[in-house]
Amino acid sequence: MIQSDVTPSLENGYIRNIWEYAVDNHTPTSDEIELDITAYVNFVDDNIDIIDGESYLYGGDDGAPGYSSSYVILFAKQPKAALRG
Repeated sequence: MIQSDVTPSLENGYIRNIWEYAVDNHTPTSDEIELDITAYVNFVDDNIDIIDGESYLYGGDDGAPGYSSSYVILFAKQPKAALRG
């Protein structure tokens, strides 16, 4: 779709972010795309119940140096199938 210069209508903000990141970082001579990992993980986290999984958020921004990261842990009964879903 990127190479054909087609822009899909995307309602979900995370999916829209993934698309825009791919378009912004696409090299016309390449068949590869870059994935916005943050938007992807946020999308999976928001929709984890659809794939019969669970997610846990660890950490947070408390302002102290070295303690400003968060981690999302995703669990699914069938992880490969869930990520393809």
